[in-house]
Amino acid sequence: MASISSVSFGANYKKENNKKRNVMGASMALLANTITSNVVSSVTKNVAMKKGAAIVDSLTKNEIDEMSKGVTKTLTESKVLSGKVQILPMVFDKMQPFFVPQTNAIHIDLKNNPTSGFHELGHAFNFNSSKIIKTMSKTGPFLLALAPVLTIIPALTKETKAQNGQELTNKEKFINGFRKACPFLAGALTLPTIIDEAMATRVGNDFAKGLLSSNALKKVKQVNKYGLLSYLGLAGAIVLSGFVAKKIKDASDKNLTIMANDNAKIQKEYHQG
Repeated sequence: MASISSVSFGANYKKENNKKRNVMGASMALLANTITSNVVSSVTKNVAMKKGAAIVDSLTKNEIDEMSKGVTKTLTESKVLSGKVQILPMVFDKMQPFFVPQTNAIHIDLKNNPTSGFHELGHAFNFNSSKIIKTMSKTGPFLLALAPVLTIIPALTKETKAQNGQELTNKEKFINGFRKACPFLAGALTLPTIIDEAMATRVGNDFAKGLLSSNALKKVKQVNKYGLLSYLGLAGAIVLSGFVAKKIKDASDKNLTIMANDNAKIQKEYHQG
């Protein structure tokens, strides 16, 4: 029979080892979360950007002029946009066009890459005509930045299990439910941005319909489609990373529980002996 000191040492060793395994499980879950999010979003974004860049490279001089004039005409003739929204040059070369709600300005290079001009006009139009979209435009970036934080919560927490037939407290049930819902909640935080982008694309495409030839209009719609795809890919990556983190952490916690039960069984058998 093993001595008391050896059993005590073994129990302490396993306890410390379990702590290390718990930290390792959380670390693995966090690592998987980061890799999943970065890989999925990067792949989607790169595919969308390459497709969009190919369309831009295929533009003829006439199509560029057609789009540039169409964007300028829409800006000057729209009652919502005229006198409120201005077009400014790009801040840096090779940047994607963008709309700044705080200054009501569209930054775009109309001479070389006007394909996203109508989409940005859509942002400006929605911002200046809809209080709901205006709120989404202001809060969307903050909520999108907060979404990944929710996906790491399952990696840093543990699901509480009922012990010895006892029911979980309401607090424990709430925490367990919140932990399970984190990936879904993270996805919900991306919705304002997704809706804002989708609405801008819809309005922008409508602006372009009556001003562009069929071929130029097709290219504008394709560029806008790939732009929206990149945001959908980001949202999908965020949600997926939350599920991956939870699954890995749960698997690690399950193994730790099995080890703890085995250790308790050994202790019980020793004392009974």
